[in-house]
Amino acid sequence: MPFLVNSQSSCLKIKLGTGKPLGKYGSGNIEEAAFAKTGFGFELSGERKFNDYLGIKASLLSNRNAIDNYEIYTAAQAVNTSVHSVEIGTYDVTSFLLGLVATIPTAWFVGVDFFSMIGYSAIIDPGSKIEVSNFQLGSFTYTQIIADKASAGSLCYNFGIDFNFKISRSVSLVLGGSYYGAKAKFEDVRVTIIDNNNVTIGTTNYENTVSILNANLGIKILLWELIK
Repeated sequence: MPFLVNSQSSCLKIKLGTGKPLGKYGSGNIEEAAFAKTGFGFELSGERKFNDYLGIKASLLSNRNAIDNYEIYTAAQAVNTSVHSVEIGTYDVTSFLLGLVATIPTAWFVGVDFFSMIGYSAIIDPGSKIEVSNFQLGSFTYTQIIADKASAGSLCYNFGIDFNFKISRSVSLVLGGSYYGAKAKFEDVRVTIIDNNNVTIGTTNYENTVSILNANLGIKILLWELIK
């Protein structure tokens, strides 16, 4: 905080919005799917300008995307006679990023910020429980497939644009958008298969490519003006 306040052009930004999954992260293709739905996004960031046009930016970025159970049903129905139930939670992606911000003042009441950042993310896969039955060899088989909750770390990046509409000397309204990307490698995730009272326990490794288009609204607070 002292590092930010000592610069007259330093600011804090608080933004809330939505995050739309793109590519494999939102895909319904059973071979590569994460089945994530449009979810919630939050960003808290601090900026310190070297001059009127260039500075550094640090951000805490969080995305929560629920999993589309209907897509799971559809994919499972393609290989099983009947899907009885699907229990899956919400993906959590928390990232810490650092990068550069460039400002273009377009008028006395509005400014445009472009930013490009890299960092590290913690990604949580909530796990799943799917119950299916299939008709084979003259009888029905009833199967439960349970994948445990898993977490992984990943390098990540985020770049985008903010439009800042000044509403007072210290506060601006922010309308922003950004593209976020990461690739998490989940290792030794336990999978339990219960098939007609036979229990098989094993582990699996897989990758989750996370791509999110964020759109958000928030406020920008000029710290120097606030404490004057």
